[in-house]
Amino acid sequence: MPSIERINSSSDLKAWKDNLPLHYRYTYGVAGQKFISALKEGKIIASRCRKCRTSYLPPKLYCTNCFKQVDDFEEVKVKGKIVAMARGEKIYCFVTFEGFTGGLVHFASEKCKIGDTVIPVFKDEREGRITDILYFTP
Repeated sequence: MPSIERINSSSDLKAWKDNLPLHYRYTYGVAGQKFISALKEGKIIASRCRKCRTSYLPPKLYCTNCFKQVDDFEEVKVKGKIVAMARGEKIYCFVTFEGFTGGLVHFASEKCKIGDTVIPVFKDEREGRITDILYFTP
């Protein structure tokens, strides 16, 4: 709804200072929850569209090519490939997997370089979080 007051100078501006209490819970969604549950089991999963056969990692619930609902999930059993890296306090990498659209941004070991074939190293005691993958290593 537009304001009917005309502001002619900055001294006419009004402000309200207070805190807005926001209480929310972020949900992973159906595909995200399957992905996180698989991480807890020490697996990486992706989704595959039945119609156009496109595979998504991380998994999606709807295909971005043909807009059909995706309900086939599969374990990613191929090794990943580092296609980009950034070094700072930690080493970050973007890992893609052959046959899958997308990839994962995560930590890499000191030994990694762009182009390396890598595997994930999982925590012994997993919680169902992306941090269950400690890092990727050759």
